[in-house]
Amino acid sequence: MENDKRFNYIYSKLVKSDNDLSGIVAYHYYKKQKIEWCKAFRDKNNRDASNSEIESFHSTFTEQAIDNLKSKANATVEVFASDIISKNVNNIKIQVEEAFKNNNKFWGNVWVNVVSSFVYSIFILIITLIVWSIKHDIFSELLALFLNEPK
Repeated sequence: MENDKRFNYIYSKLVKSDNDLSGIVAYHYYKKQKIEWCKAFRDKNNRDASNSEIESFHSTFTEQAIDNLKSKANATVEVFASDIISKNVNNIKIQVEEAFKNNNKFWGNVWVNVVSSFVYSIFILIITLIVWSIKHDIFSELLALFLNEPK
């Protein structure tokens, strides 16, 4: 039961909700460090670490170390979201170019531009929401918005 408290402590420091993608990525980085530490310990000592030795590993996760994991995770999520947007923007450009080649009518071209601008705006909105949700707790923000309560 004591082990559960250690793991829950780190998890609860990193992941704030089931939808906290950045926190989940930060927890992944923590688990990766723990696995690497356990392997290095086993290689050096020819045995697995005891509970007290694992506890000493956990004690290295200060608030600053946790903040560093969160920052690394935020950067990872931002890069991932940016890549998704970039790939989709290129697909939209290709579709628009094909539409221009296949349709020389003025109003048809106007319609294609309107639709592609709308789709591009949706992608920008999605990336903005992803980045914003990384830095804010969405649920408390919405609750405060609807209840007109200050943070």
